[in-house]
Amino acid sequence: MRETFIPFFIKKYFDYILTLFISGILFWVVNFFGLGYTFDSRMYVEIANEVNSVGFFQIQGFNVKPPVLPFLIAVLGESNMVWLNFLCFIVIQAFGVYWSHQIKHAYLRYTFLTIVIFATPHLLISSFLWTEPLFLTILLLTFFLLEKHHKTQLTSYVFSAIVLLITLPFVRFAGIFLVVPTFGFLLIRSKRKKIVLLSIVILFFISFGWVFLFSEGFLGRWDRFITPLISGRINHIGYNLTSYSKAITSWFFPYMIDGFFSRSVSVLILFIVIYKSSLLYFQNHRSKIYLTPLLFIIYCVLMISVFRVEYYAAERYLAIFYLLLFLNLFLQIDDLIKSTQSIIVKRVTYFGIALLGSYSVLRAIRNVFFWNGLRTDSFDLSSILI
Repeated sequence: MRETFIPFFIKKYFDYILTLFISGILFWVVNFFGLGYTFDSRMYVEIANEVNSVGFFQIQGFNVKPPVLPFLIAVLGESNMVWLNFLCFIVIQAFGVYWSHQIKHAYLRYTFLTIVIFATPHLLISSFLWTEPLFLTILLLTFFLLEKHHKTQLTSYVFSAIVLLITLPFVRFAGIFLVVPTFGFLLIRSKRKKIVLLSIVILFFISFGWVFLFSEGFLGRWDRFITPLISGRINHIGYNLTSYSKAITSWFFPYMIDGFFSRSVSVLILFIVIYKSSLLYFQNHRSKIYLTPLLFIIYCVLMISVFRVEYYAAERYLAIFYLLLFLNLFLQIDDLIKSTQSIIVKRVTYFGIALLGSYSVLRAIRNVFFWNGLRTDSFDLSSILI
């Protein structure tokens, strides 16, 4: 029995085993000296110290940072956060393998898995004490449950997904930019409208309760967020467009050839993915996976409108959609390969995919070595990615 089971298990789950094994090695190579810290990271640690010393509603840090990560640091201990990041990283990569099975063409599927294994955005967010690894894990689990609901129509799946959605703004406040449009589309498309509507009401009361209950109160938040937005932050849109377009371009082209052509091609690819996936979702009633590119652009527009960001920060903020966008891209390429009879189109597509996969591998390897020089308190964040 044992002689039969083990080969069967290895053969059936070989893609998971190999992907997670290589991913795990890369994670520990990057984090050989432990997680990196930025200003945000130290704020989370300081808030975690408050959690153990003052009453819940007296924690000043909750006025500027969401509660979930500080609580985890307080409970697990700062030194153990690398293990939480590792767990989240493995789960993220495992979802990549799971969804890769939707790509039927073997060459495309294994190229996609290669990109997932060597995903620089995933390695980046997992090598610092940030909220993104946990946020992305919850986000992917949410869409996994919504996909299950799409296939089975079981209420338990959509209910569980909604519970997870409600937690996202308390992992990252900017999660509200993703949660609100997701609830909106659920309300429009779901047959369980009462559950979705009740969830929106619950999220509304929790969010506004959070605003009013803490010491800074509503007026303090208005002065710190809304007033600057009205008086001047809107002027940062041009700067932010440059940062975000540069981050998106780095997914497809090396930094040294960043320019008008590479950015135009990258943005064009992005909008084609958004357009075609949206059509598949709304017209062909596909799963929520095909909705994610549209949610991505809504999230980006709101982020660009509110926060002034540098290039490295834009890469960090966009990392939460890297897997889902590339999944949609490869699903569309898979459809193209199946529908076209042109040998030239197929060969050009294969060549482009090979270049993209090779670039992802080389970029990740280069960054892994590059990050080894950034494990000090004085590293330059502006040069964190190449």
